[in-house]
Amino acid sequence: MSFGTFLLAQDTVLLWSGEVYLIEAYLIDFTGDLYGKSVTVSFLRYLREEIKFTGLDSLIQLMEADKAQAKNILGIE
Repeated sequence: MSFGTFLLAQDTVLLWSGEVYLIEAYLIDFTGDLYGKSVTVSFLRYLREEIKFTGLDSLIQLMEADKAQAKNILGIE
């Protein structure tokens, strides 16, 4: 089992393939190739509002903070 986070922004488009919705998720500390595979995603907790960034560094910082918060919520190191 892997854990992760995903972004559902105001302008995010959920793609309907006829059977499932397609979203992009970040799997925490996962290495492997899931391209073209089906996975199940469960929504456990809302982390924060959408934020506009002034640069790449601030985006990366917040992504790391999101990852740490998600790990804390999930009880993983």
